[in-house]
Amino acid sequence: MAYFHELSSRVSFQEARLACESEGGVLLSLENEAEQKLIESMLQNLTKPGTGISDGDFWIGLWRNGDGQTSGACPDLYQWSDGSSSQYRNWYTDEPSCGSEKCVVMYHQPTANPGLGGPYLYQWNDDRCNMKHNYICKYEPEINPTAPVEKPYITIQPGDTHENVVVTEAVKEEQKPAQTSPHCGFQRAPERKVAWKYNNSLIWFQK
Repeated sequence: MAYFHELSSRVSFQEARLACESEGGVLLSLENEAEQKLIESMLQNLTKPGTGISDGDFWIGLWRNGDGQTSGACPDLYQWSDGSSSQYRNWYTDEPSCGSEKCVVMYHQPTANPGLGGPYLYQWNDDRCNMKHNYICKYEPEINPTAPVEKPYITIQPGDTHENVVVTEAVKEEQKPAQTSPHCGFQRAPERKVAWKYNNSLIWFQK
């Protein structure tokens, strides 16, 4: 999972896709409510005081590209950019609004006043694809990715149904100076990655 919190570092939908793919991942697709809840718990953990996370929606891999289906109800025209056939959706009230808004974000506006559908948190909204947002990448499992060292990050409570969640933190031994990202031209600090293993996929948090 990739999160860039400075306003200048947020990117368009296509830039987010390219950023994920350049690192061997894809924009996040969600198969069911359990995966949605896992992402929510990760973001809630990052929203705790002192973490630096702020208001800012996240691109996910759902979009309406105009190819294939040419008729039908608008919500049925959305598809996952990674080819997933998942029909799971978590739209905010009265969304998607369609029109020129073809790409989908997961709301993350904890300080905003609630709307008709409640707080603008974790539900989905279609937006113009050239808008600048944070984004979430999903990666396939790797063998010993950057030699991670297992380290607790989310506390698993008694009765937690996500027993197959493995949290690791991979810190590079040599920290390099901040460098310019080739896809959107902003300065990045040395990478810190955290991987969540959920079922058969890894989700990385990077900042």
